Amino acid sequence: MRTTYERDYLKSTVALLTAMALWGSTFITTKIALNEVPPFLLTSLRFIIGFGILLPFAYQRGFRFNIIKQPVILS
Repeated sequence: MRTTYERDYLKSTVALLTAMALWGSTFITTKIALNEVPPFLLTSLRFIIGFGILLPFAYQRGFRFNIIKQPVILS
């Protein structure tokens, strides 16, 4: 049976290796994708995909969008 320290060390190592693999592959993927997709669209898609991946984790931790119930007067 592993101790808490060993489990945390293993989790953090796996998380770091996963982040390194994703970050490293982004440059290759971007270079290939820019031949087919305009830069602004590619950047927008990356942000939308990232938002979609991170939103469930934020929601699980208690993040909620504040919806304004009354109109906002800007001027």
